[in-house]
Amino acid sequence: MVYSSHVNKELIKELENQRVRVYVSKISKITYLQQGLEELFKGRNYYCPLVKETKDSKERFKEIARLDLTPGQRKVLEVLAKGFNRKDAAEMLGMKRSTLNNQVHRAREANDCEDFPEILRRFQFWEH
Repeated sequence: MVYSSHVNKELIKELENQRVRVYVSKISKITYLQQGLEELFKGRNYYCPLVKETKDSKERFKEIARLDLTPGQRKVLEVLAKGFNRKDAAEMLGMKRSTLNNQVHRAREANDCEDFPEILRRFQFWEH
């Protein structure tokens, strides 16, 4: 069962792949949480109306997809996600700041992120 304030198509798809049976949004009414728990105990699937509506929506917008990162990009983002600036992160990782900047730039381009805050937000969403 997932009870989360995050609801988007990519997350729903990931949870379906993990065979999550019940998914309730925290902004839904408490009755939907109760119903989700009842269905969970009965061994049945249940999505609250907000999750169902999101899943079935035909609207096109940029989803928060899991990032496709190289091991080096992942290490860089792990350090930066802890709040270190790029200079300190490069020193911690034993690399030049230009190398660190290139890792961030390539990760942004490969994952269609407009800016650094977007890639960091997506990294933190999926990795932490």
